[in-house]
Amino acid sequence: MRTTAISAKDKQYPGPEDLDVVILCGGFGKRLQSVLNGVPKSMAPINGKPFLEFLVESLAEKGFQRFILCTGFMGNVIQDYFEDNASRLELVFSQENRSLGTAGAIKNAERLIETNPFVVVNGDSFCNCDFPEFIKFHRDRGAIITLAVCCTDGRTDSGAVWVGQDGRVTDFSEKVGHTGDSFVNAGFYLLDRLMLAFIPEGITYSLELQVLHEMKGLPVYGFPTGGRVVDIGTPERYAEAQHILANFMRGRES
Repeated sequence: MRTTAISAKDKQYPGPEDLDVVILCGGFGKRLQSVLNGVPKSMAPINGKPFLEFLVESLAEKGFQRFILCTGFMGNVIQDYFEDNASRLELVFSQENRSLGTAGAIKNAERLIETNPFVVVNGDSFCNCDFPEFIKFHRDRGAIITLAVCCTDGRTDSGAVWVGQDGRVTDFSEKVGHTGDSFVNAGFYLLDRLMLAFIPEGITYSLELQVLHEMKGLPVYGFPTGGRVVDIGTPERYAEAQHILANFMRGRES
């Protein structure tokens, strides 16, 4: 087992290889079921490969090595798939017996998280983030949570984040529309273990709707990325994601 923290004496900044990645992949995906026919949302096929596999592989290419998959709806399908397609990566499963929400899922996996800080990723979105800079940004500011944020790109149906000049998150609204000075929540987070104390155990709790609001005034920062967020939350966005990510995969293989 690895240590639970990275010593500044040993390394000024941890790298991706030093941090656990918690992937939230327990959602039912009601809006997407019309095109998935009972398949878990995170297992939606992209160019013949489950989205979740593409996400794990893309993060592994960035240097991450240990993944905690927070499963719920049809979690056995996800676990069976990855156990049958074993790789050099370490995959650990945290199964919810009932829906616990995004924050509740993280709390449920607390015993499995070995590093401080750790990464949290939504299992239905992708953003080509510069993780070494993301980690440096988080550490330099003494943040308890850092969100990766993107330009809105015309979107109005995603989490809106307002960031001050010093990088602090000044406000957060989940899927209520954007103004010209807001960012899109990319669904990638760096979390200090201290924030786990803000999540009650054993109940449904939301990272977006509850934890981030309760932590206003604390060191919560937004890290602007140069890319765009791609997600598969609706049939329309799923169709768009298939095109964008298939091109991304082809470019990566060429």
